[in-house]
Amino acid sequence: MQCEKNAGLDNYKLSVIIYANNETDSLKKTITQMVEGLQTQYELIIYLKNENCPAAKTLREITALHPDWNIVCVHQNGSDILESTFKLMLQRCSGTHCIVWTADNEIAVSSLLSIVEISLKKRDALVCAAKFYKNNSMKGYGVARMLVRKATNFLVCILYRKKGKDFFSIYQVFPRNFLNEMRFSAAKNFVYESTLVPLKLNKEYIEIPTDFQKREGGKSNFSYRFYLKVTGMYIYNVLKIWLTPKRKLLK
Repeated sequence: MQCEKNAGLDNYKLSVIIYANNETDSLKKTITQMVEGLQTQYELIIYLKNENCPAAKTLREITALHPDWNIVCVHQNGSDILESTFKLMLQRCSGTHCIVWTADNEIAVSSLLSIVEISLKKRDALVCAAKFYKNNSMKGYGVARMLVRKATNFLVCILYRKKGKDFFSIYQVFPRNFLNEMRFSAAKNFVYESTLVPLKLNKEYIEIPTDFQKREGGKSNFSYRFYLKVTGMYIYNVLKIWLTPKRKLLK
């Protein structure tokens, strides 16, 4: 396979789902840095709004120049962006581990490489690129947005008895075999349960600090209204999963 960079790691394969829509230069930079930096088997699943979005043109250019890169393109089916992106982990990923990433460079690809390095050593753990650490750069994140995230994060710390500062980060490496064992209660809850159920079941959770930088180009796909909706759903599911008996969380 063209993506095998280290024969000693051939039992570890990372599936990276990259959501892209308005990104062009940042998408090209993200893909290039991943391909050049990952020292494991990999597949990149680029999730596009449609075949006419700006990112689609950029992706066609990349695949034409690099047909040997392990890249697959998937178009949205019209459902919720965040939810459907996470669902691809079960529907499309062929790796032993998987992660959702963005192509806007708000979180540097170097953070992905760092958490994968830890995941290689702790293969049953959830490994997260986390914001909100002291002295981390949070330029452009917004004070109100940060306070809400910290408050909801504190709720998880208390109820689930876990230490962490960014449980709600999407930048987490998930062991695929554990996701296959989980019993998801409803289609709309996948993104929440994939993070909270492992915490409830006392799976090892590891964070590394990472910097956040407000995207330099392109239009954001996340409004404050959308963000508040997601936060409300997280609080609801934090309480719901905390109250659910452990035996009901696995198949």
